[in-house]
Amino acid sequence: MKGHRDYLIRCIVVLVLVAITSSSGWSSTAGVNVAHASAGKQAPPTTASTPTPYPGTASSELTGQSKAPQHCITSGIGSGQAVQCFDSEAEALRVASAGRIQLAPGQTARSLPYEEVFGSSTNPSGIQAILYEHANYGGATLTIYNGGCYIWNNMPGGWNDVTSSVWSGPCGVTLYDYPNRDLSGKWICIGPPGTSYVGDEMNDRASSWSIP
Repeated sequence: MKGHRDYLIRCIVVLVLVAITSSSGWSSTAGVNVAHASAGKQAPPTTASTPTPYPGTASSELTGQSKAPQHCITSGIGSGQAVQCFDSEAEALRVASAGRIQLAPGQTARSLPYEEVFGSSTNPSGIQAILYEHANYGGATLTIYNGGCYIWNNMPGGWNDVTSSVWSGPCGVTLYDYPNRDLSGKWICIGPPGTSYVGDEMNDRASSWSIP
């Protein structure tokens, strides 16, 4: 209960900090909070305050791909953050965890105990969240690592409008309909340990993310 309360406090703090104006309403189920804004995904308003793409989020070899690469990792730190992609989830997790996580053949991250992947709120592992291409934690993966709570970035190349489920570390994760955490679109705060489906309103819509 305390962990969920702490996550909600962090989520509210982050959303207050990034909000300029927001008249969205909340609905909540099982620790997943969805804010309702536009009825369908549209381009952000073309005003002077329109966000611009966060620099450095997409590596050149990934830009322009319409389908998520297999298994990618991102540090989520700064404008020069690197995105690396691998053929296997095992290799992606090995690199993201600096060798700490070694999956056996046939294993996935979800085969391991939660604490072995994410650690705890008092002893975090460095892996913040794993985003999945499909519901029920299937398909390609994007692992966010390092940095701690209060980091964010746009989706890297190939990952825009792809995420369907999330396995979250103790900090939680927020997905945004538009780049640059723009709250004029839909957004969803996902508390630990995540959700097997982000819901119809956010499925295949996320263009940026933040921890939490």
